Amino acid sequence: MTNFYQSLETAFGGRLEQPALILQNRPDWNFRQLVNAVDQFAAVLLGQGVVAGDRVMAQVEKSPENLALYLATLKVGGVFVPLNTAYTVAELDYFVSDAKPALFVGANDRVGMSSLTLDAHGGGTLVDAAAQVDESTITALRTSARQDKDLAAILYTSGTTGRSKGAIEEAPSSSGLAPERLPIGFVGGDYNRVKCFTMLTDVEPEGGALGLVPGSHLWWGSPPAEFQAGAMGALPGHVRVAVPAGAMCMFDQRCWHTGLPNTNGQKRESYIFTYAGPL
Repeated sequence: MTNFYQSLETAFGGRLEQPALILQNRPDWNFRQLVNAVDQFAAVLLGQGVVAGDRVMAQVEKSPENLALYLATLKVGGVFVPLNTAYTVAELDYFVSDAKPALFVGANDRVGMSSLTLDAHGGGTLVDAAAQVDESTITALRTSARQDKDLAAILYTSGTTGRSKGAIEEAPSSSGLAPERLPIGFVGGDYNRVKCFTMLTDVEPEGGALGLVPGSHLWWGSPPAEFQAGAMGALPGHVRVAVPAGAMCMFDQRCWHTGLPNTNGQKRESYIFTYAGPL
């Protein structure tokens, strides 16, 4: 199974001079610039000792360089771990201890571990190191082969209903995706989101079922403090979404929800995606 980034690379290669990123207050990027940045960042990651399966944690502002860092992590077979820039020092310490990244990229260096910097304006030691990558290194780069079920990303939940949990994203397969059909485009703004859980395994009431409070999206706020430490199962009005494999649960993302305790030891697998529309 090939690395998903190979399919993206093929798609990008057919439109190198076309716009890739339309930016505010900065010159736009075409696909050639995006591919070049990805290759340079991939070379820097390898130079930092990152190998396939290693975790690259990024706590940086949204920027073209941030996107290139994500794609570069895919290219070398790493696991991308993005973090909200609003997290506190204590929260960041928890994420680092939990994810155990091989490299940290943030606005500032992190003491005691391999780290690089990247700011919101596209500056920092990551970009400085990328500028020093020579053409022969780029030519020798190869996209790392990945297999189905390989880890591709860890996305930490918001933590509004308890301690943030790392949601695992497996490496997307490139099979069956023709380059001309790949979704290429980026949107921004304020969005209302509908979250969709498709259960891939049977979910029993005591098997880590989704806990959901219907109507809570209208309450505009987080659950009471006593229910934010994994105890939402005791919250009045909650329901347990215990359903068979193949069933889908759709709800407004603002609803209070959490994964309830799994006391029967059975593995629960689900596929989660989100529909977004302007508010």
